[in-house]
Amino acid sequence: MHLNHCEAELIQIIKKENGLFLSSYQICQSLGDAYSALWQQIQSEYGTEDGSAEMGTGAGKHYSPASYVAHSLEHLRKLHPQIKKEYFRCKGVTFESGRIEPGYTGNILTIWAWQK
Repeated sequence: MHLNHCEAELIQIIKKENGLFLSSYQICQSLGDAYSALWQQIQSEYGTEDGSAEMGTGAGKHYSPASYVAHSLEHLRKLHPQIKKEYFRCKGVTFESGRIEPGYTGNILTIWAWQK
């Protein structure tokens, strides 16, 4: 699946927030809610299993649906300067039910918005 395959859907999701930021996980949830067929296609192609690939295996391939979404947004950010990427320092933040969101790297989440 190409990185711009869901360009219109991703832009629609972040525009809907009127300049407020969303995490990649929240964007994935919105894709599932608003575009279930597309989200199922992404999940089918990129899987949802835990675990790490061996070093060098599948170079250039995204390993999860959240990874695909984040890479797509990064790609689209180069085409649309209105897409803003920021980092949220979340040290000490407890996520709902102790669940850690995809994209969580220990203390920092990537967040995205459409801003003029």
